[in-house]
Amino acid sequence: TDVVAFAVGTDLRGWHHWAVVFSAAVHSTVIYLDGLEKARGTLSINATPSPFDVVVGQLPGAQGQYLTGRLDDLIVVDHAMQPDEVASIASGCSILAPP
Repeated sequence: TDVVAFAVGTDLRGWHHWAVVFSAAVHSTVIYLDGLEKARGTLSINATPSPFDVVVGQLPGAQGQYLTGRLDDLIVVDHAMQPDEVASIASGCSILAPP
């Protein structure tokens, strides 16, 4: 199993903006916290259509173990977002075009 991990170094008791950007072309993943890059890595997964459900807030195979927090918004886009797009959304302004 591939893992991209980092030490948070931030008090997570309040609201925070998290973003994970995956680029299928180069298998790279970037994790952002409050608009700032915190980790970068390469994952060996294939980004192909799947018959499986998308599950948010639970580790795969971890039955009964869920996120212990609140999820306010979830955005799924059809491209690997650029750092300025992530920072804009983290600051409360969206530069993404509406559907």
